[in-house]
Amino acid sequence: MPSRILVLIILGFAGLLRFYHIGAYSPYTDEKFTLLNVHGICVGGYNQPELTDNDTFTPKEFWKDRDLDDHYQAIARSDFGTHFTYNVLLKYWIKAFGLNDGMVRTLSVLFNLLTLVLVFWLCKAFLKSTNIGLTAMSIIALDPLFISQSHYARSYTLSFLLVVLGTIVFYKILKSENKKETIKLGAFYGLIAAMALLNHYLNFIIFLAHVITAAIYLRNQRKWLILLGAGAFTLLVMGYWMTAGGGQWSMEFLKDKNSLHLKMANLPADQNPMSGNVDPSSLKNISQKGLNVFFDSNLVSFDLYHSLHGVLNLGLFIIASILLGLTLKFTKIKKENLLLGFFAILLVLGLVLLPSYYKLAFISAAFMLVVLYHWFMHPVEKELRLMLLLSALLPLFYVIFDAFKTGHTTSLAHRYIGVCVPFLGIIYAVGLYRLFHQKGNLKYLAIIPIAYQLFFVGEEIKQVLNDTSARYSFRNEAREKNPYREASLLVIENYSKGDTLLIPSYGNNIYSDLRDNHGQKNILDAQYLNLYLPKDAEYIEHIDVSEPNLLVLKKANGTRKVLFDFQGKKLRY
Repeated sequence: MPSRILVLIILGFAGLLRFYHIGAYSPYTDEKFTLLNVHGICVGGYNQPELTDNDTFTPKEFWKDRDLDDHYQAIARSDFGTHFTYNVLLKYWIKAFGLNDGMVRTLSVLFNLLTLVLVFWLCKAFLKSTNIGLTAMSIIALDPLFISQSHYARSYTLSFLLVVLGTIVFYKILKSENKKETIKLGAFYGLIAAMALLNHYLNFIIFLAHVITAAIYLRNQRKWLILLGAGAFTLLVMGYWMTAGGGQWSMEFLKDKNSLHLKMANLPADQNPMSGNVDPSSLKNISQKGLNVFFDSNLVSFDLYHSLHGVLNLGLFIIASILLGLTLKFTKIKKENLLLGFFAILLVLGLVLLPSYYKLAFISAAFMLVVLYHWFMHPVEKELRLMLLLSALLPLFYVIFDAFKTGHTTSLAHRYIGVCVPFLGIIYAVGLYRLFHQKGNLKYLAIIPIAYQLFFVGEEIKQVLNDTSARYSFRNEAREKNPYREASLLVIENYSKGDTLLIPSYGNNIYSDLRDNHGQKNILDAQYLNLYLPKDAEYIEHIDVSEPNLLVLKKANGTRKVLFDFQGKKLRY
């Protein structure tokens, strides 16, 4: 079958997974922040005195025109100056297609599908193999993190796209012999790097991998000048952003956030509302979380840390693997017989040490090592091999460093090392390709761990699609439909001239007990509700500080009608 047809089939299947239920669930907190930011509205109302200072206001006042400074303020006060590239694109996407939840999230899906295409292109162009490209596409198409982030109106899928595109352009610069082409590529590379860093600061890690690769292997003076020019442009853009743009308060924001999270991490577990995600940076916590998020970053190793049930079993597996390697090197036992014996021992260990569904975890871990071995044995250009390895590993190293530096484990989250997923996918695709092109029948045993891994990946994907994934959805109970859109429809249907809309003031959140903000006027419900009200409406609105949950319409004759109950935290995701 032609490779183009296979690419379309993979994209079609990936699209089904990403579009399924895309508009079924309410936006969660970060998405709501995004929806305010793209309109230049500060979360909490810093640039909305009509809400914070006035007794009443209207949707028309809420939707007044915003200038560039408003957008800078908005992005600085909720996202410490990140997500700018995505927010600009989303702003115009919303202008074209509206605020429907599914349509807003569709942009994330498109970025993710384009990333799959770029991964295929990278493999075909630089590894000279459409089969490796198709395998890498398939691995990434089924990645639960990529599927889950496609369901959110956040910038991460754009980050994945930009770092892969930047890697392609960088490697083309390394290999190009055409002077004019190299100059054009350098200009494009500088633009991509600037867009990537404006989208999220953590994207610098992949460009650091490029710098290290160039420092080790690039000896062409002209190309160095081109790359330095691209770097200078990126630094100028980021210099402006960090001094006069939306990033000028980034360090203060991070300092405040880290202080709050450190205070939260040091609370007893039963008092820490983010226990399990924000914990003290002990060696145990960092090693466990670091291994967990890294193993989860690829289908071949997905859930392995959990499946092996801890560091002791992982250590036992490592010792057994070292002994196998030494035996292979220093004995004359037939390789195929030795490997079969090793897998038999691992199977027995799994049956004895591991519970229920996890009996094959040792076999799956061995399969991971076999695939990595074949990656290292496959002929890959040395520059490309180093660049892929650095791009796969540096994100993990950085978040571990950050966890030790800050004293808490906030950074050890799947999405913060998500930029490594495409590169790990390529590495494992190369290994799988070489494995299945070996002579003999031993390779067919790989079907067992592949099926085992696909079972757990499939279970996780099912939870992602049902919005019950603790890993990626951060909940065990699915969200309902967007309560603010539902409430806005009731307002539009019931409001008459002379009425007053009484909006609840709900100030409880995960930081409430760490900051003394109880009893203060909270405008978040008003902000989220007005996103869905007509922009030219002159409904009279008032925030009722004494009411935390009920949206009430006070009629002109004094009667009250309850329109909606937000039910505390239940519908405020």
